[in-house]
Amino acid sequence: MSPPPPSIAKALVEAQKAVKSVGKASVNEHHGYAYASAQDVAAEAQRALNGAGLALCRIGWAHVPITEKEPARLEVSYVLTCTSGESWLLPPVSVPSLPGKGRPEDKAEAAALTYSAGYVAQGLLQIERVDEHDVDARDDRAPAPIRDEVAEAIGGIVRGDQKAKDWVKASWEDFSGPERDAVHKAIEATKKASK
Repeated sequence: MSPPPPSIAKALVEAQKAVKSVGKASVNEHHGYAYASAQDVAAEAQRALNGAGLALCRIGWAHVPITEKEPARLEVSYVLTCTSGESWLLPPVSVPSLPGKGRPEDKAEAAALTYSAGYVAQGLLQIERVDEHDVDARDDRAPAPIRDEVAEAIGGIVRGDQKAKDWVKASWEDFSGPERDAVHKAIEATKKASK
């Protein structure tokens, strides 16, 4: 990658001086922690960049398939322009595009574009934040599912079924952490209900 032209380098230093930290105004509903959203980071970046005579512009993107089992990625290109008339083409950024239930391809693409803009701006201006997508902050461990037979046994415990209680005791060593937690919660709920 080539270094930025002198006018862009100078303006970028000014933008980094002017950028403010981004507050954690969003909440991850699943895990319950606060984070700075990509939109908030992009808005603060735009304020600082524009104040220094710079504009970050997305100039294109392309879908890049990985494999049948892996999701497609978007390769997004940006250019940083300056009021001096100079521009600096940034290397493409690769981000996942994750369609799924409730998120059709167009929404997945829009989310990936927003995600890429936030990360490019964060990198240019060194904006500190904690985001659910940050590699160092996220928890990539998917919760282990509770097996059907364990769920049925939990229902039996709640109903007071002694066979379910005996099966849980006999099978306890084979249970995952989430399954054990679910059993403990069911037992505690049953105790509270019986009081």
